Amino acid sequence: MPKKIEIQIRDRNNQNLFEEAYKPLYVLIREMGIEGASCKISEMMKSERHSAMIRLTHEVDGNTEMMMPDFELVFKVVGDSQERKESIRQTVLSTFKVIEYEEADDEMRFTSYRGEGPRVYDIRDVITVANGKYGQEIDKRMASVDLTDYKVIFTVCDCW
Repeated sequence: MPKKIEIQIRDRNNQNLFEEAYKPLYVLIREMGIEGASCKISEMMKSERHSAMIRLTHEVDGNTEMMMPDFELVFKVVGDSQERKESIRQTVLSTFKVIEYEEADDEMRFTSYRGEGPRVYDIRDVITVANGKYGQEIDKRMASVDLTDYKVIFTVCDCW
């Protein structure tokens, strides 16, 4: 039987935190805006490695169904040699279905597409997917190729 991720967001001293986890995503976005909602979800994940980013293709209305089709792997590479960067790039490209790669001054970003992804309706759903199934799978793959210094940003978007 799978672990209940709900435990990670439940705070017995703060019932509001628990109730917020069940707030529909479209309500959260209306109240806090896209950036604020993304930050709130990431904060509630209680993970230094996992966070969330909301991307919308059209205006959010009531009962909007959302999904988690992709994620970004981010590596800080300040001061890393070209050999190290190339090693990271080759390892990630051979481990995940990468659809986009970007290298800036101090970081490398890989966007990996997972397909349509699971439907999510509230913060709890996002946390369950990110810290549970997908997050654990990504962390296992990364550990198997000896990459440990990375961040995962899960994309939450409206259904197309």
